[in-house]
Amino acid sequence: MRVDSKLRSFFVLDLAKYDKFREIQTQKGKKTGERLNELIENEVKEADPNFVNNSPIKTKKDIELTTPNPFTMDNPKQNAVWKAFLATLSYEEWKKMETKACEIKWVTEDRKAIENYQKTLESGV
Repeated sequence: MRVDSKLRSFFVLDLAKYDKFREIQTQKGKKTGERLNELIENEVKEADPNFVNNSPIKTKKDIELTTPNPFTMDNPKQNAVWKAFLATLSYEEWKKMETKACEIKWVTEDRKAIENYQKTLESGV
């Protein structure tokens, strides 16, 4: 299907998806062209190496990039950053994080077991 806009025409590969897109935009009170312009603007901004997203709304990708690494921080800063990070988690996410932290603690508490494991690795068994 060929679609004409004020700037240029373009081809839609899947007419059913385009119709669904148009329907969704109508429900949101937007015209299809407005939404396409928003998508184009966002794509151009994200491609710009100098672009910084100052939006308070973070995507999952942004959140993953900002997850703190406690092993790279000194102790006073680590506690404040971790508390702030944990406050952003849902209960289920917090329980998973707690389980991982406990597993790390249990593994690192037994120094003899770690030394034995290191010897096993070094011996190639």
